[in-house]
Amino acid sequence: MKKGIILLTMGIMILSTTVFQTVKAQNQIRQIIAASGGMWEASPPFSDYVSVASLDPVSMQITTFDTIFMQSVTDLAISGNYAFVAAGDSLKKYNIDTYSREAAIGAPGINQLEAWNDKLIATFQWGSLDMTYVKVFNMSDLSVFKEYPEVSDESFGIVVAFDTAYISVPGGWAATEGKYAMIDMQNDTFLREISLDTLGQGMRDIFYADSLVMTMNTMTYGATYGVFSSYNVFTGNTNVSQINLPFGNGFLHSAFSVFQNKLYGIINNTVGTIDYHTGDISDTALFPFTQSIAEAVLDTNSGNIYLNYTDFFSFGAGNVYNNSGDSIGTYDLGISPEAMAIDYRSPITTVTNSISKTTLLVYPIPASEMLTVEIPDETYKTIQLIDVSGNIVLETKANSTVTSINISEIPSGMYLLTVRSTKKAISKPIIVK
Repeated sequence: MKKGIILLTMGIMILSTTVFQTVKAQNQIRQIIAASGGMWEASPPFSDYVSVASLDPVSMQITTFDTIFMQSVTDLAISGNYAFVAAGDSLKKYNIDTYSREAAIGAPGINQLEAWNDKLIATFQWGSLDMTYVKVFNMSDLSVFKEYPEVSDESFGIVVAFDTAYISVPGGWAATEGKYAMIDMQNDTFLREISLDTLGQGMRDIFYADSLVMTMNTMTYGATYGVFSSYNVFTGNTNVSQINLPFGNGFLHSAFSVFQNKLYGIINNTVGTIDYHTGDISDTALFPFTQSIAEAVLDTNSGNIYLNYTDFFSFGAGNVYNNSGDSIGTYDLGISPEAMAIDYRSPITTVTNSISKTTLLVYPIPASEMLTVEIPDETYKTIQLIDVSGNIVLETKANSTVTSINISEIPSGMYLLTVRSTKKAISKPIIVK
């Protein structure tokens, strides 16, 4: 089924940064792609299967374009004109312009998906045959690009911030500890895990906004409280707030979007919000809603929320709510509509300032003797190595766009490598061993 102040100071993890100027651009919703798991059936012969459909956000018309002969769906991700569906023990790829299936593979235990460049990151849970809980696939043909056996347990949500993937690691159903796993996507390197101990129990979906990676942690089944946790990618601090209302829908769904300084999620069996800067509840009940919520997505253009609900046996339905909590439309995706994503395309406003994308390459990571730094251009003149306390432990001039640095005298640990010009700076975390 679809997705589920104590200050803990952790070591710094500052991420490779893309420097950009202010951009004013917006994409309209072309369609919403959804997958429904169908009626829950305990044993064969089965009569209902996963359906994949397109929802027109204007007419609310549903067009079903494929059936997957599996009994459940866990996630759906969109990249460009392709959608990827994790259903049962399989992963499917669709062209969502032609609604044709273009690739399919077996993927026992597959859970959540996240698109990054030309790669698809997937987490895995129970049922993973090789006990590997994070894998990266090539989008083109769904072949395996990289596996990460270093991730210690069953995993759930994924978010990528500054080329680092953050993954929630709640473990199995009996686990009592939650962790954040970190993977450097640019260098295909596992970085580390941070444990939140029992306060991370039941973490599910994971989000990024305003330097914070955040989760809503559901605690044990039947708990009367939840925990909001956040990790600041620039300071390395983790904040944890206990909130005396239960999170989640009793299954796997917890948070589902960030919008206007709020994290939206299932709070006390309805939709509520948390101010993610303070960790406090903003709204306890946006909608007068008591059904079992299967999935929710928020349109970041309008603030409208598409909310699916079901009993997993006999019915499923959907409502569109505006940000004031008023119902403005309905649709029917069938029983167990547990995966949904918005297809944002077709720019409707123009870019007012050009984006200046910068790429800082640092290798090898980890390093012990020499470190090579490739900078975007020769305007970056200064290279600094900064420790977790913010102290500059090494500073040198960049001789060209490729500079080698001797780090043999630098103590083992995590550092931030920063290159600076007169107007801007870009950074990347490194490990010295």
